[in-house]
Amino acid sequence: MKKVLIKELDKAFLGIDLMLYCVYFVTGYIMIGFPEVEILKPIEYSPVLFFMFGLFSLIAYFLNRRTDNYEYLFLGLINVIVASFILVYAFFGNDALIMSLGVSLYSLLNILNKSYYLVKMLKNKDVNFYPKTITVILLIFIGFLIVSPLFTKYAAANMILGYYFMAFSLANLLEVLLTILIRNPRLDNALTSIFGLGPVKDTKKKVKLKEIKKKKISKNTKD
Repeated sequence: MKKVLIKELDKAFLGIDLMLYCVYFVTGYIMIGFPEVEILKPIEYSPVLFFMFGLFSLIAYFLNRRTDNYEYLFLGLINVIVASFILVYAFFGNDALIMSLGVSLYSLLNILNKSYYLVKMLKNKDVNFYPKTITVILLIFIGFLIVSPLFTKYAAANMILGYYFMAFSLANLLEVLLTILIRNPRLDNALTSIFGLGPVKDTKKKVKLKEIKKKKISKNTKD
């Protein structure tokens, strides 16, 4: 079974997916685990982080190009848009409001990005619709539970951003792992038969029948 999974899933694509979201996780962990970060102002360093995420997302897109799939490209553009938004409006003061709006915009655009491809998968009856749905639901909850406090608790912005990046990465890593899991033909068939998405694949091994050539025996046979 493992050999089938490894054969069907491109290792390079999988590695790029994992590395991209690990960058988010490590960044969030550093923001929470190291007290030294508290002395920095989020309004000053957050654009750098978003530009960094944007760069990694664009690199992932060009290294991990899939047919008719621009999710990483849009993720990179979302990072650049939010970073530019914070940079432009940082000069107007009211850091708490700008950071709150910037991260809220980031959360909303990512939900829309995922939802767009979720709808495309549903139309194409792609079984990967299920992991994508779970990720979209998780991102909505993350937006409400983690991003919302920025409006009232800007003093803890470093910690809130750290938790957001970690939660964002875990939600996307879960999508990658579930996508690998449903590559199992039996589970794939079970999902498609229950929910009616995608053609049911035949998991039984096809046995090739070899024709046995009969030797001609020189015998006198009666009609």
